[in-house]
Amino acid sequence: MTLRCRFAAALLSAALAATPLAPRAQLAPFAGKPSPSDLVETEDRVWGAADELDRAMRRQGSLYRDAALDGYLADLLHRLFPEFVGAMRVRVVDSPQMNAFALPNGSIYLNLGLVARLHDDAQLAAVLAHEGGHFVHRHGFQQRETAKNAAAFGLGLGLLIGGLGGLLVQGLTASSVFGFSRDLEREADRVAFDRMRRAGFDTRAGVRVFEAMRDEAQVLALPQPV
Repeated sequence: MTLRCRFAAALLSAALAATPLAPRAQLAPFAGKPSPSDLVETEDRVWGAADELDRAMRRQGSLYRDAALDGYLADLLHRLFPEFVGAMRVRVVDSPQMNAFALPNGSIYLNLGLVARLHDDAQLAAVLAHEGGHFVHRHGFQQRETAKNAAAFGLGLGLLIGGLGGLLVQGLTASSVFGFSRDLEREADRVAFDRMRRAGFDTRAGVRVFEAMRDEAQVLALPQPV
């Protein structure tokens, strides 16, 4: 049983699976905080689109503002990825849905509904470690859907995180960072397990998070995690 990144993809997973994806680029994972020179050609444009999405989230008032919570989550993230302090950021979206996602520029978003339903540090660490794995291994750039699928996915995510406007959808379409393949999800799972183990968290927490997300999908009649 894997910790699937169904956070945003659940509504459109079937549609995305029906269309071939762009070939996976062979890129080494980041070893630490990346500099502009570490990015390959066109990767910087993907990061730029993710930066624009970050700005859109702030402008549209989509974030849940709580300095204590933000600091708590940042401390967990830094404990998991100490060599990436300053490169990865975690923010909370003011939405009741149990979802989360990572952008290729190191931004990680957790919905307030997810944070509220998790029970301890280890469960939150499981989510952060998995999403951080997507960033470290550059999954957002490696797997890029077609523009048509990315636009459809952006619309679905906009609905999931609270009906944000067109700029958010455009940012998602440009960055094309969602709908990861099973191989990339398994790689993120392996990263999460290793990071949690090294940081001293209970690695079984990932399974409990998966089960909670499965229960959420059942309540909302969404496709089930596999």
